[in-house]
Amino acid sequence: MNRHVAIFLIVFLLSKSINSYCQNNLVTNGSFEDTIACPWSNDLNNGQLELAKGWWKPTLGTSDFFHRCNDGIVSVPNNFWGHQEPFQGNGYVGCVVVNWHLITSIYTDFEYVETQLNKPLISCHKYRLTYYVSLAEVSKYAMSKLGALITKDEINQLNYSVINRSPQIVNQESFITDTTNWVKISGEFTAQGGEEFLTLGYFYNTVENDTMFIHETGAPNDYGYGAYYIDSVSLIDIGLDMNCDITFANTFSPNGDGINDHFSIENLKGFKDTYEVIVLNRWGEIISVLNKNNYLWDGTSNSGKNCPEGVYYFTYSFELNNQQRFGSGYIHLFR
Repeated sequence: MNRHVAIFLIVFLLSKSINSYCQNNLVTNGSFEDTIACPWSNDLNNGQLELAKGWWKPTLGTSDFFHRCNDGIVSVPNNFWGHQEPFQGNGYVGCVVVNWHLITSIYTDFEYVETQLNKPLISCHKYRLTYYVSLAEVSKYAMSKLGALITKDEINQLNYSVINRSPQIVNQESFITDTTNWVKISGEFTAQGGEEFLTLGYFYNTVENDTMFIHETGAPNDYGYGAYYIDSVSLIDIGLDMNCDITFANTFSPNGDGINDHFSIENLKGFKDTYEVIVLNRWGEIISVLNKNNYLWDGTSNSGKNCPEGVYYFTYSFELNNQQRFGSGYIHLFR
C-alpha cells in the first residue's frame, strides 16, 4: 500500500473514532474544556466549579475548577492543590471528597460535581461510565470507594453532608494513591429509564473504614483531607440488556402537593410504541390504560372520578429485541 494512502487511512479512522466518541458520549463537557469564564481563584473556598460549562455543585461543598487559562492558584498544571497535567486537554475539576476532623471524628465536608446528561437514559439499555482521578498532593489521606450516581432527579442538598444514595458505579480497586498518573474508574449498569443527572464523588459515611494515610501536609493537623482531581468523564450507551426487566414505583399519593402525585410509566418510553399498562381495581375492572400518549395515572377512573385509597393492580407489555414481554404488579394509592 502506498505510504501516503496508509497515513490517510490512519488519520481517517482516528478521526472517525474521535467523532464517534463525541457523538456517543452523553456527558457534556466531560473534559472540562468549555468555560463560561476563566477561573481566577478558589473564591474564598467557595470554589468556581460553575465556570466549567454544564457543571455545578449539588451540595454546599466547594468543589473547584482548574484550567490552563489561569496562571494563579487554580491554574494547570500547578495550583494550590499541587501539580497535575490534565488527562486530556486544558482543564479538570477537583473535590475534597471527604474532609473530617481527626480528633472528634466528625465529617465536616463532602464535595461532589454534578451535570445533566445530553438526554435521558433508556430503559433496559446498558451504559458504560468512565472517568479518571488523581490524588492531589494536598491530601493527607487516600480513599478507595469513589463512585458515580446516576439519577432521574437533580441532587440539590443544602448542607455539607454525604449524599446518602447508592451509586451505580464504585471503584473496585484498592486505595487510589497515585499523585502523578490518572487512575481509571469504570463500570457498567442497566438503566431503569429516565435518568438524566450524573454526580461524582464519595457516597458513604463510613469513612473511618476507607482511609489510608499518605503523608503530613501543610493542612491543620486536626483535619484530614481526601482531595482528588477529576477529568475525562464519559457515559456511553452500549446497547440492550437482554436480561432486563421493568420496575415501577408501588406507591403514589395524588393529593395535589406536587410530590409523587402520579403513577408513571416513563420507564417504558424508550421502547417501541406497542408498550401498554392497564390499571385495574380489586374486582378486575379497568380503571386506566396508559401508553405512549398517556403515561401518567393521576388516581382518577376513566369516568374522571377520584378513585378511593387502596391497592390497585396493573398488567404491562412491551417489546424488547423484537420479542413481546409481559408482566404485572400492584400500586398502592394513598389519599
